[in-house]
Amino acid sequence: MQDIRELALFVATNNPQLAKGGGQKLGLDTKAGTLFQALVKNKVETDEDALMLLYGSKDENSSYRKIKSGLRDKMLESLLDLDLSSGAFTDYQQAYYACHKQWLYVKILTGQNVNVAAMALAKRLLKQTIKYDFVQLSMDISSYLRIQYALREGDDKRFVEMNQQFVFYRDVYDAESVAEELYSVLVARYINSRAPKDKASEAIEENYARLVPLLERFDSYRLHLYGRLIGLMQFTTTYNFEQALAFSDDAIRFFQSKPYEARVPVQIFLYEKLICHVQLRQFEEGKKAAEQCASYLKSGTFNWFKYQELSLKLAMHTQQYQDAYNGIEVVLAHPRYQFLPENVKEIWRIYEAYLYFLLLLGKVKPTDGHSFKSGKFFNEVPIFSKDKSGLNIAIQVIRFLLLIAERKQAQLYDETDSWNQYCYRYINTPQTQRSFNFFKALLHIPAGRFDWAEVEKKAKRNIEQMKQLPLRVADQIDEIEIIPYEDLWSLVQDLLSRR
Repeated sequence: MQDIRELALFVATNNPQLAKGGGQKLGLDTKAGTLFQALVKNKVETDEDALMLLYGSKDENSSYRKIKSGLRDKMLESLLDLDLSSGAFTDYQQAYYACHKQWLYVKILTGQNVNVAAMALAKRLLKQTIKYDFVQLSMDISSYLRIQYALREGDDKRFVEMNQQFVFYRDVYDAESVAEELYSVLVARYINSRAPKDKASEAIEENYARLVPLLERFDSYRLHLYGRLIGLMQFTTTYNFEQALAFSDDAIRFFQSKPYEARVPVQIFLYEKLICHVQLRQFEEGKKAAEQCASYLKSGTFNWFKYQELSLKLAMHTQQYQDAYNGIEVVLAHPRYQFLPENVKEIWRIYEAYLYFLLLLGKVKPTDGHSFKSGKFFNEVPIFSKDKSGLNIAIQVIRFLLLIAERKQAQLYDETDSWNQYCYRYINTPQTQRSFNFFKALLHIPAGRFDWAEVEKKAKRNIEQMKQLPLRVADQIDEIEIIPYEDLWSLVQDLLSRR
C-alpha cells in the first residue's frame, strides 16, 4: 500500500487536473476513483483502511486486488503525460524525461520495423543526450545506430563513427559505475551509524586516488558527482572543514559551468558548505549558504528534508529555538514525511524530543495540535539506539533530561548505575570525550539530590574538561550534540534552579 500511496501523491501533485472529478480523467470506475481520491487526501494508510472504505469490511477479496492493480497501472500510464513546461522542472529534468520518452519511441518503432523514422529520431536524440551528459542513453543509442549502419545501411564510415562513439561512452559509463560503487560502499557502511568515521579515512583516500585519473579524463555529470563526494569525504571525515569548504566551492564551479542547470549537485555541495559553516561556528556564513541552498530545492524532496534538518541544527546551535520548533512542525506535517526511510525519520524523532524538552522549559511556544509522548519516543528509535558510540549518545542525553523535566526522580536513581556503565563501556574514548564528560556531569544531578549548588560543585571538573575540547575540534561528529553541551548545561541550570 505504501507504494501506491506515494504514487497517488506524486500524480496529484504534478498533474492536479487528474486529481479532480473522482479520477475520471484517469479513466477510473467509481470504486477505483474513490480509492484514488482517498489516497490523494491521505484518508487511507493500509489495505484494511481501503477495504473498509470500499466494502465496509477488512476482508480482502479478488475485486479489491483488481481495483488496486488497475489503479496502479492507470497512474503509471499518466506519467507519460507530465506537463514538463509547468515551471516545476529544470531544463535538465525536462531533457531527462523527454529523452527517455523519445528513446522509448525509438524502441517501439524499431520493434514494428519502422526503421527510417526510428533512425531519424535516434540521430536527433543522440545530440540531446550528449549535451545533457546522459551517458548510458548515449551509449545505448550509439550501439543502436552502429548496428543499423552496419547491417541495414551498409555505411562503413558512419559505422566506424558510431562504433568509436559507443566505445567512448562505454568507457565513461564504466568510470561512472566505478565511482558510484565506491561511493555507495562507503555510504552504506555508515548510513545507520553516526559514530566517528576515522577508520574510513584510509579507504576514502584509496578510493579517491583511484578515481582521480578518471575525473581528469572525463567530465561527465555522474562521474564527477560521486567522485567529488568521495573527495569531499577526505576532509569531512578528518574534520578539516576549511579544506572541505574550498573543495565544495570548486565542485560548485564545475557544475555551474555545464551547459544546463545542474541543480542537484550544486544544491548538494551548497548543503555541504552549510555543514562546514555549522561545524566552524560561522553562523552568518551558514545562513547565507542556507538561503542559497533553499533556492535550489523543491518542497518534499529527500534533499529538501536534509536541508530542513541542517537548518534546524543551525537554529539549535544559535539558540533560535522557536525557529527550530516552527521548522520541525513544517517537516512533520509534510505529506511526504511518511515516505522517508526509517533511519531518517528516527533522526527527526530525536530532534522532536529535544524540542519537547525546550517546550517543557518554556523556551518555545507550543502550537495547537502538537503532542509528544516521551515513553513512546524511546521505542521509536531502534536503529540509532544500537549506535552506541554515535547518535545513541544524543538519545541517552535527552532521555536523562526528560526524566528530570518530568520529575521522575525515582527512575533516575534506579538507572544511574546502568548509565555509569554505559559511559565507561561506550563513550569513554578519545573521539567522544566531550560526551563522556557531559554525561558524567549529568550523573552528578541525582548524586547532588537535584540541588543546583551541589550539582554544580560536583560536576565542575567534568564541565571544565568538556570545555577544553571545543565542539569544532573535538574528534566526534557535531551531529551528536543536537544542542551544544555548553548550552544544554545552562538549560539544566535553569531547570534545577526552578525546583
